[in-house]
Amino acid sequence: MRKFLKWYASLSIFLKCMIATVVTFLILLIIFNVIQWWIIEETSESLEEKTLKDMAERLLHELDEEKSDASDVRPFLKYYVDKYEYDGLEINILDRSGQIVKQSTAQDWSSFIQHQVVNKEFSSIETYQGNEYTVLRIPIENNYEVYTVEYVKKNDVFHTIYQNSIYTLIIPFLVAMVLSLLVGLFLSRQFVGQIHELVDDVSQIQMKGLMHRLKIKHGKDELNQVRTVFNDLLDQVEDTMDQQKRFIEDASHELRTPISVFKGHLQMLNRFGKSNPEILDDSLMRMTKEIGHFEHMVQDLLLLSRLEHLQMDVNLPTQNLTVLVKEVTERFSVIDDEIIFDCQCDEICQVKIMPEHFIQLLTIFIDNGLKYTTTSPKKICIQLHQETASVILRVRDFGIGIPEQELMHITKRFFRVDKARSRSMGGVGLGLSIANQIVEKYGFQMAFESTVNEGTTVMITMPAG
Repeated sequence: MRKFLKWYASLSIFLKCMIATVVTFLILLIIFNVIQWWIIEETSESLEEKTLKDMAERLLHELDEEKSDASDVRPFLKYYVDKYEYDGLEINILDRSGQIVKQSTAQDWSSFIQHQVVNKEFSSIETYQGNEYTVLRIPIENNYEVYTVEYVKKNDVFHTIYQNSIYTLIIPFLVAMVLSLLVGLFLSRQFVGQIHELVDDVSQIQMKGLMHRLKIKHGKDELNQVRTVFNDLLDQVEDTMDQQKRFIEDASHELRTPISVFKGHLQMLNRFGKSNPEILDDSLMRMTKEIGHFEHMVQDLLLLSRLEHLQMDVNLPTQNLTVLVKEVTERFSVIDDEIIFDCQCDEICQVKIMPEHFIQLLTIFIDNGLKYTTTSPKKICIQLHQETASVILRVRDFGIGIPEQELMHITKRFFRVDKARSRSMGGVGLGLSIANQIVEKYGFQMAFESTVNEGTTVMITMPAG
C-alpha cells in the first residue's frame, strides 16, 4: 500500500508539472503568434506601399531620361504598363478626363477599384472578397497633358512572410516544449524523491521517538527549510514534554509531603492521640499548617494556569507605578512593622499594565526577599525610575543570596535553591515562575543579580506608557 501511495504521488506530481508546462507553452505560443501576426501585417502593408512607390519613382526617372514631348508620352506609358505588369499587380493609365489610356491585361480589378484622377500622390487600402489591396495613384504632368498612373497590388507579402515564418517559429517552440517536458520530468522525479525521503525520515521519528531528527542537507531549497522548521518544532515539543514531565514529578513530590504528614498524624491520633490532649493539639496544629501550605500551592498552580491562557487586551490602562509601589509597601508594613522599606521612586512612572499584575509581581519579589533574609530588621530597597522610553524597577533584598550557577533555574516551577530551608520557610517554588509568566505576557525584560550572603536584586524593564 505504501509503494502504491508513493507511485500515485509521483504520477500525480508529474502530471501536474506536465500540464502546467504544456498550458504555459500553449499560452505563450498563442500570445507570440498574435504579436507576430500584428507586426508582420503592419510591416507588410508598409512594404507593399514602398514597392509601389519605388515603381512610381522608377517611372518618373525613366520619363525624365526620355525627355519626350506629348506625342511620345502615350506610347511610352503603354510600353511601361506592358513591361512592368505581373500577376498580382495592375497598372492603369488615366488621362485628364478619367478615360483609360492603357490597362494591365494580367487581371482586371476594375469591378471594385474605382479609377480616379489625382493631382497629387495618394495611397489607400481597399478590401475585396476578404483580400486587401494597396492602391497608389500618382500624377504625371507633361507640357501638353496630365496623366494619372494607378497601381493596384494585392497584399500577398503578409501571407508569404507569415507562411514562411510560422514553421520556423513553431518548430523551435515544439523543440522547447519537448525539452521542457523532459526537464519537468527530471525535476519532478527529483522532487518526488526528496518527498519520499522526507516521508521515510518522518516514519523513523514515529518508530524511534522524538530523539530522532530529520537529516539537514546542504542547500537552501524549500524542502530543506521544511526539515529545519520541523526539527525546530520537534525541539520545542520535546522541551515542552520535558518541562511537563518535570512539572508532574515536582508537583507529585510537593503533594507527597503534606499527604505523608496527614497520614502520619492521623495514624498517631488513631493509635493513642484520642485520649492525649497534647498530642491531639500538636497534630491538629501541624496538619493545619500543612493544609495552608497545600492551599497556597494549589492557588499558585491555578494562577499559573490562568496566566498561560491569558489574552492580553490591546487597550491596556496606563498606571502610575509609584502609587502601586506605595500601596504594596503599606500592606507589608501593616503585617510586620519591623520591615524597613527604602523606596527611591520617581513621582510619575507610567506603564500600560493591569494593576493587579504589577501588584502580584512586586508582592512576589518583596515576599521572597523577606523570606530569605535571616537578619533583623529585614530591609527591602525599591527603586523605580523612568528613563527616555522605559521604566526600570529594581527590588533588592539583603538575604542569603543565590549561587551564580543557580540563577538560570530560579524561574522554573518548584525550583528552590535550598529545598529543605525553603520548605521550612513556607515556599513552594512557584513565585518566580508566576512572575516570569507575567513578564513574558507583557513583553517585559527581567534580570537577576545575586551574591551569596549579601542579597539579591531583580530588575524589570518596562516600556514607558
